[in-house]
Amino acid sequence: MAHHTTPEEKQLIKLIAKMPIADEDRKIYAERVQAEGFSEVLSDELREKIVAIEDGSDRTRWLNDFSQHIHQCRLAQQRHNFRRM
Repeated sequence: MAHHTTPEEKQLIKLIAKMPIADEDRKIYAERVQAEGFSEVLSDELREKIVAIEDGSDRTRWLNDFSQHIHQCRLAQQRHNFRRM
């Protein structure tokens, strides 16, 4: 069954496209979000990539933006699962 990409996941894909990581990694992570959707494993992998950024001020900004997007994705998943109950 095909995965329907939510608006929150689309925003996460846009954020990944802007991240200061290797082009191959950006492409892989964006494809994973589109194919599989948001997951905690993917979240942890992306967070590790952001922590590896050398410049401290950029790292802080990216972690803040990333945390906000992850929070939105989690809330969307919880809202979706709540409707099923």
